[in-house]
Amino acid sequence: GIVNRIFTIILWIFAFYLLFFTNFWYLAAGLFLLHLSEVFIVGYKKGTQAGYSPVYTVFMTLVFGFTWWLYLEEK
Repeated sequence: GIVNRIFTIILWIFAFYLLFFTNFWYLAAGLFLLHLSEVFIVGYKKGTQAGYSPVYTVFMTLVFGFTWWLYLEEK
């Protein structure tokens, strides 16, 4: 739930720090690629089955990953 989403936001902040202020940009890229793969593997299907628009589903999966789609129920 909400704790997982807060943790995910903290991870994104850390990833952006790595991307812009260090030479560890590949960690931020890895986090993005992980979430992008979730869109295609399960996130898009679960989000649209739960009644969310495709754009919202992709956005939420890219930002929150499994912490968003894991708790969705089909409508």
